[in-house]
Amino acid sequence: MRNLLLAISMLWALGLSGTEVAIVTVPKSGTHLIKKLLKLVDEKGHYPTYHTDEFYASKELMECYQKRVLLVRDPRDVCLSWICYIVSGQADGVDDNIRNLPDEAKVHFRELGIDRQLEYVIRGHSQQSEVSGVHPTLIYFPLSPYEVAAKHACDSGTFTCRFENLIGPQGGGNSNTQRIEIKKLLTFLDIQISDEMFEKVVGELFGGTKTFNKGQVGQWKKGFNRKNKKLFQKKCSHLLTTFGYGS
Repeated sequence: MRNLLLAISMLWALGLSGTEVAIVTVPKSGTHLIKKLLKLVDEKGHYPTYHTDEFYASKELMECYQKRVLLVRDPRDVCLSWICYIVSGQADGVDDNIRNLPDEAKVHFRELGIDRQLEYVIRGHSQQSEVSGVHPTLIYFPLSPYEVAAKHACDSGTFTCRFENLIGPQGGGNSNTQRIEIKKLLTFLDIQISDEMFEKVVGELFGGTKTFNKGQVGQWKKGFNRKNKKLFQKKCSHLLTTFGYGS
């Protein structure tokens, strides 16, 4: 928090309030993908990146960055990606909140199995999770920050970018859709690159990022059982409609 406040103070001192662009992402929605993209198209550019819950909780950040790229992903795939992040042990290497949890809490969650893990993540912290002994930190994300994204999706100066549109055919997306989305993003950021550079960016974008797993679209269709699907529709269907994801 101290570093965050220091960064904000520096922005104000430099007179950058309202002129810079922030990248605001839902956790596990492709944060490193969009950072890689921006590095490829504008190597010298500075695009500070925040998760939705951090960014929108700060009046100072919202005033500093009145232009925002909001990155989202199908929230059902976000749930699966989060669980893989925990179960694989990857989170222990990069996430202090997870690393510092008691080992028994992480072991307990990993032993639940995917069906129950999904149930608790979809419900969030609940009576059911308390009874089961699931640590709140393991299920607070990813849907609580997604709720924040939904509240700010229509904010002025916000360009909403979907992971599925960026990932391209290697991730189960569409090549034409990918190209259109990248061009829209570049227009929003007022970045111009040559056709040759554009093709290079498209060719190098997939994979190779810090927390890359499979990078595939629609994995939830295989991972969710019937009960998970029904529960998600009951509790989170508004997240699907807000960002144009089908049922």
